[in-house]
Amino acid sequence: MPGDTATLHPALRTKCNAVRRLLAAADVDECRARHAVGVIVLDVQQSEDKYGKRAVGAMAAALGVERSALYCHGQVAATFKLREVESLLRATKSERPLSWWHLCVLARVADPKERDELARRARRGLSVRELKRVVRQEREGSAPDGVGSVERRLRTLLSVTESLRGRATLGEIAAPLSTEAAELVERVVAAQKELREICERNLERLEAVRGGDKNGAQLRKAGSARSTVVAASGGKSGLLLAGCA
Repeated sequence: MPGDTATLHPALRTKCNAVRRLLAAADVDECRARHAVGVIVLDVQQSEDKYGKRAVGAMAAALGVERSALYCHGQVAATFKLREVESLLRATKSERPLSWWHLCVLARVADPKERDELARRARRGLSVRELKRVVRQEREGSAPDGVGSVERRLRTLLSVTESLRGRATLGEIAAPLSTEAAELVERVVAAQKELREICERNLERLEAVRGGDKNGAQLRKAGSARSTVVAASGGKSGLLLAGCA
């Protein structure tokens, strides 16, 4: 149950009441309201001399919400301007709108380029849970490499490639297409183009490692797993790219 704001500092109580009004806003304005909540939380965080120490925690107790939820709102507001939020909430011909919870996950990604790329992938159909998994995998993949780390990442890439290889060939499609099928074609084309770029980057890295390794001959001899990755990812004609415009 929400706590009593009467015991709070008057300035902080005003902020709490503003948050309470915003959280009660209509569903259609939910993300805009949540962003406005985040702006308030940021102000409280950055003005400790005005609102006191641990003020966000005090707000959370008074409002009856988790402190982590308020920090999440603040993190989104610090990461995305309102116009950016509104843009990500809009669906396009080939992209889905994101939810507030997608934005919470994206706000944890510090690199703007990586965040933009993840947002594009999410708009092509990733659920919040799937986006969290992708972010976690990206973080693990960017960790300092030891032998075990490199082997694990190569095994993961090989497993994903082999899993997709047998399912990524597109059969014949009869025209005319329904409206839903036409929309799906646009999304598949966008996804296949993205996949092609990923495969080409992977190939460049793999070829560079193969060419620069002093024990390249031995690596190639034992490298049937790597060859499978390259063959399955094979540029514009690879099996992963079937149906790509």
